[in-house]
Amino acid sequence: MISIADMVASGTATATKTYCKVILPCARKPTNRGQLPGAALPNAASVALHERLGFEHVATFRQVGFKHDRWVDVAYWQLLL
Repeated sequence: MISIADMVASGTATATKTYCKVILPCARKPTNRGQLPGAALPNAASVALHERLGFEHVATFRQVGFKHDRWVDVAYWQLLL
């Protein structure tokens, strides 16, 4: 699994560059229908990134993720290709 957050944190790529040059071209193969990324909330940068790239927010699950010793909401976006 590719973790955008890990790539950006390590300084190897920006999130937008990674999506546009790596993930979306790979996803556009004839056997793939779309992308369904998720993000722990709150995360304004991730929300802005997905909306800027044309993803549609399709779900938010309340308190299903566990991060930094607390329960967090997890949001999902969809981009049909």
